Amino acid sequence: MTESYEEHRRSQRIARTFLIKYHWMEAGRTRWGLSQIKDLSASGLRFMAERDFPVGEVIDIEVRVPTAQDPLKLQGKIVWAKPRKLFSTVEYGLEFVGLDEAATRAVAQAVDYFTGRPPRDDD
Repeated sequence: MTESYEEHRRSQRIARTFLIKYHWMEAGRTRWGLSQIKDLSASGLRFMAERDFPVGEVIDIEVRVPTAQDPLKLQGKIVWAKPRKLFSTVEYGLEFVGLDEAATRAVAQAVDYFTGRPPRDDD
């Protein structure tokens, strides 16, 4: 029996490793973790974490990409989670939410850079 997988992505993803810093609230205090992104698109990213985030939770993240001098400060909603037995981590799919025009442009520039797409006219 073979498993089928239907592609639901709206945007092209680049399989590059970038650092991500993610924030959450716990017992009234801001906590943060550091991990690596598995892939990135204009609409979201995939990352690993040792912390459990429920699907639907919105978290603050900072992403370092080579096309931006400073980390991109973004928000994303956890849309899926896949526990990994190795090292007790969880792989997450995160969809960007509430991005302003500058953040949207910065993420698109990073994706375009690695896909070889020429810069957009609005840059």
